[in-house]
Amino acid sequence: MSLFDSIQPYARRAFIKVKPVVQPILTPRHSTDQKAITFLTGFPRSGTNMVLEVFEWSGKTEVFREGDPRVYGNFQLKENANLVSHVKASPAKHVMVKALLDSHRLKGLMELFPGSGVIWIYRHYDDSVNSIMDLWPGHRNGIDDIVAGGIDAAGWRGANMSADTLAQLRAEYQPEWNDATCNAWFWYLRQQLYYDQGFPENERAILVRYESLVTDPLRVIRPLADLVGVSLTQVMASVPHARSVRKRPSPDIAPAIRERCEAMLARLDATWEAQGI
Repeated sequence: MSLFDSIQPYARRAFIKVKPVVQPILTPRHSTDQKAITFLTGFPRSGTNMVLEVFEWSGKTEVFREGDPRVYGNFQLKENANLVSHVKASPAKHVMVKALLDSHRLKGLMELFPGSGVIWIYRHYDDSVNSIMDLWPGHRNGIDDIVAGGIDAAGWRGANMSADTLAQLRAEYQPEWNDATCNAWFWYLRQQLYYDQGFPENERAILVRYESLVTDPLRVIRPLADLVGVSLTQVMASVPHARSVRKRPSPDIAPAIRERCEAMLARLDATWEAQGI
């Protein structure tokens, strides 16, 4: 790790503390309908925080992270009126909202802010599953509960899951599945929401392949900056790193579920490539 990489998090945190003081002085007030709102989402452990860090480096943004008690409760966005209120009060014209646990209702969130955009990040399921099991050992992301009790049985994890996806899960489910297999199915169902909400046809939605983001950041971040509405700077492009790309053995996922995830990964890759980024 370079010296710059080592000090960058501390410099960014200092910059973030200064921004709310400086922005009201340097930035004219904007009404809500003049603001550019971008929702950032994807799957847990897929690089969303890295993208937040990229855009926190812009002096023209305010970034809402899921630990902000003004906007989030237990890492989920609070009621819509609360979000609208805080976006309206923001001194920044360009507002980014992390909606990781709200990806199932992004279409509705976008309707709150006409012209808003979505950045959806996906990462290879092996790396995502490995990372989840490292951080939350024994976690199965509600798959057993969803099978038994339906889409509302595990809170946000099964929310807005289609009847077809639920039927597929129930047809394949085995009680003896290990944690890796359950988390792989969870990866699949959350990625399916991207297609269920019609985002491939939405010109204000960009799908981002994590591996491309961290290996070729300038190429990938430029269109994201255009969507957000800010200029790309060298320091913004310096944030992503490729230290965690496919560095670990593949988790022990049941063969049929690995095949399902491979098909979804191929679909996501094809959508990513079709964007021409």
